[in-house]
Amino acid sequence: TDCDFVEDGFYLEGKKCFWGLPNFIQSYSRIYFTYEPNCFDDSTNFTLTIPYAVDSLFWNFGDPSTGTHNFSHEFNPSHVFSSPGEFIVTVTVYSNGDSNTLTQIVLINNIPEIFLGNDTAICSGDSLILNAGSGYETYLWQDNSLDSIFIAYDSGLYWVEVADSNGCIAADSISLSVLPVQNVFLGNDTT
Repeated sequence: TDCDFVEDGFYLEGKKCFWGLPNFIQSYSRIYFTYEPNCFDDSTNFTLTIPYAVDSLFWNFGDPSTGTHNFSHEFNPSHVFSSPGEFIVTVTVYSNGDSNTLTQIVLINNIPEIFLGNDTAICSGDSLILNAGSGYETYLWQDNSLDSIFIAYDSGLYWVEVADSNGCIAADSISLSVLPVQNVFLGNDTT
């Protein structure tokens, strides 16, 4: 007898009813948000999905060290997190005098660490092997090659962009100078 429920509460005069209440579709009342990308030092974009009109809303990104940037009243805001890690992000939606709060853990990943080395020089006829490291999902060099290693023979600026399994991207570059071989003549041998 919860909620004053009465079985057979409507008399059908001995007849049967084949009609009922409409199916309840949960997506009509479900609010949620998604976010991307989730890489440190990048702007993370939030997308709120809500099936009803909103009067206002308030985001708290759980990142107090960003000061006033920790909060937003935008419908689909962006936020640059202060460090990698887990953040408890909350959005409170106000509509028709009611409020609904959604809390979700947002994981912000480190960006890959890549270092091709310091700018350097080689002698003409030599080469320099540039190694971007292993374990990345993708590699892209300045000439559109896709290997983890690039062999440089000429003077110029060489760069690589790598992406890890989280979709986080990092890049590095190195300037290479090729020096001509100098012929040195010290004169004839003397005894």
